[in-house]
Amino acid sequence: MPVDAYGSYAAPGGARLHASPSALRQLAAFVRDGSATEIVLRPPPEGLTESGAISGIRVLADDDGPVSLRAVGSEIEIVGDATARGHLASTLENLADSPPTGTSVTRHVDLEYFPGHGFLSETSMWISVYQDAGASD
Repeated sequence: MPVDAYGSYAAPGGARLHASPSALRQLAAFVRDGSATEIVLRPPPEGLTESGAISGIRVLADDDGPVSLRAVGSEIEIVGDATARGHLASTLENLADSPPTGTSVTRHVDLEYFPGHGFLSETSMWISVYQDAGASD
């Protein structure tokens, strides 16, 4: 399933994902549903690839535990139980529904584990998700 988004791995050990509001909503729906889903990302614009392009996102349901965000080759895997995936999906929907800032700061959310985090596993990589308001929506 292709979406209007692109991603790049970033040092140290993380990633950046840029997505239109509609792509964020699509991704949220796949995350919430938890059915094994393969999401195809478009290539990053020239010059915006950091450590390597991300070609897709794979969503997998797990019976127990928080969400783990992990790099597997050129793809990101999102694995977790229904409750944790629901929290992640809500976070993506909130970002999609946020109006542009009207400044040079792009709306984004940083998904990064810290002790006591509500839905991310301590083994998760960090991902900064940016609302690409300039993308087709």
